Amino acid sequence: MNTNQIEIIKKMNAGVLALTISLMSAAAIAIIFSQNTIGILLLLTGIIIFAIKGKQEIYKPTGSKIKRGTYYFDKELISKVEDIIKGGFAEDSAIIPIIENGGGKMETIITADREFIAVQLFRFIPHKFEETTEQICYTGKEAKKLIECIEKSTVHRV
Repeated sequence: MNTNQIEIIKKMNAGVLALTISLMSAAAIAIIFSQNTIGILLLLTGIIIFAIKGKQEIYKPTGSKIKRGTYYFDKELISKVEDIIKGGFAEDSAIIPIIENGGGKMETIITADREFIAVQLFRFIPHKFEETTEQICYTGKEAKKLIECIEKSTVHRV
């Protein structure tokens, strides 16, 4: 999903930074007390954790962390799924037929405060997924409704 239009920034993850500093300090102490192997392992662990989890994506308008998701469905149902994400989620009975693997794919970006969602649909053509819809974004009550619809759909997985 192309996130150029969405105001997403990457910030330093303070918890991971604190953990990394602690591991580096413990590594230095271990090396000082001739525990080189333990010191090197702690040092490498700190570096790897920081490299993997050091930054987190934030939705700038709300300052909330974002979570990305990918869901699959049967390619023949793409028009039904498109209708749901373009407003059909307001119906309480709207369920997206999510399966383990399929020819249709839905990518989402959801904020932790559930105030924003971006959705885009893709269709599998031989060897790759191709965009079927533009990125669709909702905020506020509409975002919460669509997020509930997606969560309800994952519970009713086919």
